[in-house]
Amino acid sequence: MAIKTLSKSKISTKNTTLSSEFIIADILLVGSGAGGPANMGGGGAGGVVYNADFKLNRNIVYTITVVGGGAGNGGQTSAQGGWGGSSKITATNMSLVAIGGGAGSDRATANLGSWPGSGGCGGGQGGSTTLITQIGYGYQGGDGANNGFANSGGGGGGGGGNGVGATSAAISGNGGPGIQNNILGSNYYWAGGGGGGSSNTTGAAGGAGGIGGGGGGAGTGTSSTGGTGGGSALNSGGNGTAGATSSVQTGGNGGNNTGGGGGAGSGGAAGSIGIGGNGGSGIAVIKYPTGYAAATTTGTVTYSILSGFRIYTFTGSGTIKFN
Repeated sequence: MAIKTLSKSKISTKNTTLSSEFIIADILLVGSGAGGPANMGGGGAGGVVYNADFKLNRNIVYTITVVGGGAGNGGQTSAQGGWGGSSKITATNMSLVAIGGGAGSDRATANLGSWPGSGGCGGGQGGSTTLITQIGYGYQGGDGANNGFANSGGGGGGGGGNGVGATSAAISGNGGPGIQNNILGSNYYWAGGGGGGSSNTTGAAGGAGGIGGGGGGAGTGTSSTGGTGGGSALNSGGNGTAGATSSVQTGGNGGNNTGGGGGAGSGGAAGSIGIGGNGGSGIAVIKYPTGYAAATTTGTVTYSILSGFRIYTFTGSGTIKFN
């Protein structure tokens, strides 16, 4: 799938004949990212759905669903992280869905328990009705690398590109990049994939989180380095830690409300299994001209006016009705 650039808002603030039945809005939906596993593949980013000049009916209630990211896994249990959750805008006549990110493969869930894990896929397009037009973005995770018992995982898929495969058993893959959108007035990236982690190596590098809030992967072994979290986002992803194979290393969390994937943890001997970072929560944004009346809302939502537009930003679930 080719990378697509999202268009800037096409809504005109000079509209002098406003419909009594509907408003025209821009909508951004980002699903939550998957949590990183104990070792190996980074968590996939949430899916991204963007619609410009979208008709929303007045005087009906739209339900907004925004959930937290998948939980990172690890500690004494080598396992995948939790899958991301979907963000939705639903009503009687429509359904927009941005699917949550897929979990990266852990060493224990990869081939025969010894091969490295691949990064999780970014969430793709959700279901829709014939009454709407929807664009979804989600890309696959990168492959891991193996050298006997030494492993490095691939990066999780992002909203704008594939996760990067590990280049060797000591260099984990970076998370895939997010996709850029300026609906909030800044050119943020959304839904960066989580960086891959490593295991039982010396001088290993954790993968960087994808631009757009991906968490960095953890490194293990002497002279190891943790991956940096993905920036240029509403909230940057966290950095992965690094240290000796005898200690527990932790992947960075995905950035809050970016849909970024969690970075993978890393470790070595039994009892030092790493801990993956949590996936970033999702978000829903609705933007329309101030020529239309203010909406009625409930739930976890902030309201602002910017350059002639009303902007409703849901960082949790709620409802909205256009008056």
